[in-house]
Amino acid sequence: GMAIAAVKEKPLAALFNPRRRMMAAVEQQLLGSSNPPRVLCLSEYVKGSVQKYYPLDDAHLPILFNAVDLSRFEAPPQRPPHDQVNALIVAQDFERKGLADAIAAVAELRDQPLKLTVVGSDSAGPYRRRAASLGIADRVTFVGGALDPRPYYREADVFVLPTKHDPCSLVV
Repeated sequence: GMAIAAVKEKPLAALFNPRRRMMAAVEQQLLGSSNPPRVLCLSEYVKGSVQKYYPLDDAHLPILFNAVDLSRFEAPPQRPPHDQVNALIVAQDFERKGLADAIAAVAELRDQPLKLTVVGSDSAGPYRRRAASLGIADRVTFVGGALDPRPYYREADVFVLPTKHDPCSLVV
């Protein structure tokens, strides 16, 4: 989120984080000036977040959506019927992307034929232990990072991303 938003919403955190306080001051000076710069927003959500704190018009807040080369993602071949539903999560920051919640959901659905495939190079140890403690270690597979995640998307029946904050998710 915006640095100033963090300061306004969490003043105590700003007191203990001088870097955040400094960035918020610079942001306030730039965006609160009579001649503010353009802010490239990666989504309507980001644009709304900026407008929440600064009265900038649309000309100062152009949206630059991330482009996806759809030709790289062909439709998956028709798969034969299979016994389990394969849920997929692709993430590099497991905590922020909600992996703990995804694992808890698999545990809640323990009577369903559901497995979770986790693609990402973050530390899997705490999440492996959590899956084991919930009795579902055999239903959560950590494959590590992938230079080309397309095969995992093709094999998935459903994509999950219970993210805590993600204004412009590339994996979606």
